[in-house]
Amino acid sequence: MTTINSKNIFIGLAVLLAVVLIFNIAVTFNVSKDIKKSAEELKEKLRLGEIELVVVKNSKCADCFDISGILSNIKKAKANITKETAIEELVDNMDAYNGGRLRAACQLLKEKYSQEDVTVGLSLAGALTPAGLGLSSIIPLMKHGFVDWITSTGANMYHDLHFAFDLPLYHGSHNVDDRDLRKQGVTRIYDVFLNYEDVLMETD
Repeated sequence: MTTINSKNIFIGLAVLLAVVLIFNIAVTFNVSKDIKKSAEELKEKLRLGEIELVVVKNSKCADCFDISGILSNIKKAKANITKETAIEELVDNMDAYNGGRLRAACQLLKEKYSQEDVTVGLSLAGALTPAGLGLSSIIPLMKHGFVDWITSTGANMYHDLHFAFDLPLYHGSHNVDDRDLRKQGVTRIYDVFLNYEDVLMETD
């Protein structure tokens, strides 16, 4: 019968533990290297590249777009807005977002209006005249020769008669309960209030 020596068992367990520890260290080191490598690759993919802006000039390519004009507008010096700033200067210095769209619209109108023998038509849709657009904008445009003819919905023509008859319209709010307005005999056109009897029926 073989006798088990406790000292030999202890030595064997110590050797086994050392082997396992060394194996774990090696595996952890390799995994750490792989993780670091993957992180560096991901970082490189996400890194912002250098952007080179190429201006296409006198290109014969039908699909190419010449952006030199756009660049010149962006790079030009901006004028400081002061009380002496003219409206033309203010509009011409609007380059971005809705300001840029406004500038483009103004320049387009100027270009078209400045031509000889221009006939300008104006189309009106929606309830514009209840807000006073007829007196404030449309009539002055017609009087000064900016509009030659108009096509309009019947609603615009009808509601403009309220002003011709000097009937009262009021600035209200769209955030109201129409049931309450109806009880008081008030008609709402978005945020414009008018009395049903005193305005609508009087116009009819």
